[in-house]
Amino acid sequence: MGLIDKVLVGGLVALLGAGVRSLYQDAQEEKRRKNSPLQFEPELTQQDFIAIAERIAKIMPRSDGVEVSGMTAILTVRSNTGLTSWTAEADFNDYGRLTGRYWLTTENEQSPIPKVFADALKDEILARVG
Repeated sequence: MGLIDKVLVGGLVALLGAGVRSLYQDAQEEKRRKNSPLQFEPELTQQDFIAIAERIAKIMPRSDGVEVSGMTAILTVRSNTGLTSWTAEADFNDYGRLTGRYWLTTENEQSPIPKVFADALKDEILARVG
């Protein structure tokens, strides 16, 4: 192995190490965010958040409903064929507070439904706690 090969391998190892370290730090930060104690505001209680999520889910196309846990809304959506369903999770826990910021994960990256749902919920949150 020549000097150039060694330099390239060393650089690759350093780059991979930095990437793994970054992924670990991101996972630790997400864990800290999600484990922050929930603090609902008087203007928007947990019951209000649940009611808003349910109301928005009812008007979403192909929605089979929503489950709310803490500050996270999990929307179930029927497929286009109606034979199966998939879920999308809108996590509004911003270090224990509802600020309108959210993290979205979905089983169907092609569908706009999860973002439309999360944005509608965000708009309602901001209208209450702005």
